[in-house]
Amino acid sequence: MKALSSKFSYNYKLLFFFVIFTIFFILLEINNNRYWQSDFEVYYKSANRFLNSQLLYRPGEDGFYRYKYSPVASLLFIPFALVPFEIAKIFYSFFISLLMYLNLIISIKLFKSYTKNSISKYHLFYIVFFIVLSMFSHYFRELHLGQVNILILFLILYSLIVNNKNTLLSSVLIALSGFIKPYFLIFILYFIFEKQFKQVLYIVFSSIVLFFTPLFNYNFNNLMTNYYYWYLELKLEILRESEIGNIENVSIFTFFDKYLGYFFIINNKIVHLFVLIILGLFVSWYLILTAKNLPKSQKIKFDYSMLCALIPILVSNGRSIYIFLFPLVYLISISNIYKNMVFLIVFCFSCICIGLNFGEGVILSQWIKNFYLMPFAGLMLIFLSVFIIKDKKLLTIK
Repeated sequence: MKALSSKFSYNYKLLFFFVIFTIFFILLEINNNRYWQSDFEVYYKSANRFLNSQLLYRPGEDGFYRYKYSPVASLLFIPFALVPFEIAKIFYSFFISLLMYLNLIISIKLFKSYTKNSISKYHLFYIVFFIVLSMFSHYFRELHLGQVNILILFLILYSLIVNNKNTLLSSVLIALSGFIKPYFLIFILYFIFEKQFKQVLYIVFSSIVLFFTPLFNYNFNNLMTNYYYWYLELKLEILRESEIGNIENVSIFTFFDKYLGYFFIINNKIVHLFVLIILGLFVSWYLILTAKNLPKSQKIKFDYSMLCALIPILVSNGRSIYIFLFPLVYLISISNIYKNMVFLIVFCFSCICIGLNFGEGVILSQWIKNFYLMPFAGLMLIFLSVFIIKDKKLLTIK
């Protein structure tokens, strides 16, 4: 009972911190006339258009801040559309913070087998330091713009935590995340590789059901028109991400475009194909390694953390997407990696590259951006997790 009370008190204090920080953030943004939530305004408009059975995609009218997601995704924002935008912004800020809190709680629960009954204050300092160093700027940016990356991360992590008990619910959550941004393709490939065809079928079935969900407010032809415009937006996004020299493209492909371009005159498509093949082989080896060295119940946790890390490494969608590295950062921070000086330096360097790219003229940020170090840092975190898997001294299962 005492342990339960202590756990409840800890969770309560953590939630209280997120609430207080969100209040402080909102007041600070209002005072600086920066409480824009530009991305959330896009979702808010789409929800209103959905409620009125209107076309969701209006690039000519909306300009840069236009709706790029599926008709299904607009459904998620209908509760916010029921109140005026200025109030909805506040609700959404607290919603993002609640999801970030839940992502942390889920991560703690998932990896509690790797921590002792009591963590020393010294080790706790390392955990907090590296999480804040690598993730705070992305969390802050999500709040500032009102983005959806933390929401997608929550759907993925919650799908993992319910996977053993309710495979169907887990699949629905993965499918739903794909209708916001189609990162779920990585997980479909993972389940195919692991020969978990039942889960693949559940995801496909869930996707079909979700696909037609908007029919309660659209006729079939109008819905297909909306999906066609969504397809065009996805196509445009893929073309944008393949642009060489675009400073906002921060994937592993742009990293190799930059450095291989110094030494070889190679078509960038060939470089991308080569990188994709090598990365695919590495991921396959990683999954075999976790199967060999970890119990089945623990393997999927490492696999999901690695797959989440692959999202920003593969997808060039701005620096905010690096919030998906959170599970892997947490996993490495709770290990005994700080006892190995080389690993600690690599971990610290990676967290700096991931978390200190503010993108607002700071010298360090410009250095990280110009050398495309964020995807490289993401790869370094995955490599560190390999050493943790292979070395039983770095991470001990109770």
